[in-house]
Amino acid sequence: MASLDWNGKRLAAKAAQASKLAVDRTMADCVADAAANHPGFPPASAPDERYANRTGFQTATIRILDNADGIPGAILDGDTVRGSWGALGNYSLFLEIGTSREGPTATDRELAAAGNMDAVPPPVGPLMAPRPFLRPAADRNYRMLRARIIAAFRGAQMP
Repeated sequence: MASLDWNGKRLAAKAAQASKLAVDRTMADCVADAAANHPGFPPASAPDERYANRTGFQTATIRILDNADGIPGAILDGDTVRGSWGALGNYSLFLEIGTSREGPTATDRELAAAGNMDAVPPPVGPLMAPRPFLRPAADRNYRMLRARIIAAFRGAQMP
């Protein structure tokens, strides 16, 4: 007679923990990437280049946001692991997507996109062209998430 030991709950818990570790690592790398390599001011940055850092205020606002207890970390919400990171500076959005002289404001354009950065229309008659720093960091680091989840699940070092 054959027997089978079902470890589904244990494997699901291990997958959830691996996912949290991988999301934490990816968010931390995104924060470091977005905050790095901003040239000093002057001169001002050119459109579509990283913003020039005058005071350090903007860079200091880039952080993991889901950390109510003061410890950065992804959250397990049912079967979903989620986390958020970004910049809290009062002009972060303006740097990321630019401002317009006419047409909808940066805030209006961001709200119309409902959180989908690919759907944010470009500024019209730009007052300030975009100097993105968050989206490029996400684009470079999110692609590592799958490999990191697999490595964490196996107990290996994450890439």
